[in-house]
Amino acid sequence: MKTEGLKREILLLLGIKFVLYIISLLSENFLGTWDDSTDAYLFGGALEDDAEKQTKLDKLIRKLVSPKIKWDALYFVHIAEKGYTHEKIRAFFPLFPLLMRVISKGFFFLTKRTAIVFSGLLLSDTCNIMAAAFLYLLTLGLFKNKLFAQITLFFYGIAPASVFTSALYTEPLFALFTFSGLYFLFIHGATLIATILFIASSGVRSNGVINAILKFSGLIL
Repeated sequence: MKTEGLKREILLLLGIKFVLYIISLLSENFLGTWDDSTDAYLFGGALEDDAEKQTKLDKLIRKLVSPKIKWDALYFVHIAEKGYTHEKIRAFFPLFPLLMRVISKGFFFLTKRTAIVFSGLLLSDTCNIMAAAFLYLLTLGLFKNKLFAQITLFFYGIAPASVFTSALYTEPLFALFTFSGLYFLFIHGATLIATILFIASSGVRSNGVINAILKFSGLIL
């Protein structure tokens, strides 16, 4: 892999994400939030089997991650914790919650819900950085222009929609499978690896099936 400038650009991306997180944390604490369901779910013990076992560490983690657990994130936490209990949540695909549940087993010293929430954010943040790295390498490989690759990565980090890559959402994992699949397909011609990654993306989001078109175009090219 060509990694010219990659380390510096990833550090810049991390800096951008950290600033966005601090802004969201301050905004929630001083301006309030439009989504009160997060507080009810994370701090109210709603449908939580071991809510009474929360430690100070559990409460601290939940407080710190609250800005990242909004809207659909609660559904992913619920699926990882209790499965598909009602029809409404069947709109969300299973791979992301499944990985959250598996990773959460390593945080046995936390309550189940805290462990799942923390695991989901750890997974999202890790996938976001890896996705950014593959996007940089893909752009560099296709255009042979380091500056263009750096600019691409920069705008990936500051785009308004990048807020979803800093939350407990499926976008980071989906982006990782998609960007890495494109990288192996177009840069290395590794069709089998790309196919596996594209198939995996369809387990994260429904639009992952569109990646089959990318694979087909790669075979033609």
